[in-house]
Amino acid sequence: MSHSGTVSVNLDDSLKAEMLEQLLGLHTTENFDKSTPLQSIVEKLMDLDTDGRNAMLDRFLTAGRDLNEQDVHEMTLLLYAAKCCECNIDLAELLIARGCRLDVEDIDGRGPLYYAAEHTDLSLLQKFIDCGASVNYTMKDGRSLLSLALEYNSTDLLQLLINNNVTMVIQEQGEETITDILQYAQNIACDDEIIEMLGGTALDSTAAEAE
Repeated sequence: MSHSGTVSVNLDDSLKAEMLEQLLGLHTTENFDKSTPLQSIVEKLMDLDTDGRNAMLDRFLTAGRDLNEQDVHEMTLLLYAAKCCECNIDLAELLIARGCRLDVEDIDGRGPLYYAAEHTDLSLLQKFIDCGASVNYTMKDGRSLLSLALEYNSTDLLQLLINNNVTMVIQEQGEETITDILQYAQNIACDDEIIEMLGGTALDSTAAEAE
């Protein structure tokens, strides 16, 4: 006599975790040890849901790794995530919640904010700012998010910075007033819309000083 239908099997949490590790290829130290590149780990994390990501990060720590360790390029898990064009906010938020630091830079002095701005990933950039990163972040070469917005001729990036009360200073160029910055923007041939936005900021600043 045959029976058809589905069979429901209850698995305890430890068995579920073990099965998940096997699916991820993390069950043995040979597959996940101190030589596993950080970039490869981030690529795997991007393909998982939240439970899978947490399980993988737990295994990462169990293997003796550090969430803020830096490789030969001084890149971290969060830096690789931010550098990837396809990084989603949920992954970045999870890495930060698990303890990944925002105040790190790679060998070229570029931090998570730089990579988010480079891709004009405004949602990711806003998430970093919401998590405590400074909108006035400046790289080792003196460039700021404001200077990047002008270099990229990005009205969207500039508007995000203005909305987050960025300080109107471009240190590496010596532009320390809004008038200086307006001149700099004109010198590098920024679009008229950028000039108008900066001009509006200048008027707001003058009005505030008058009060």
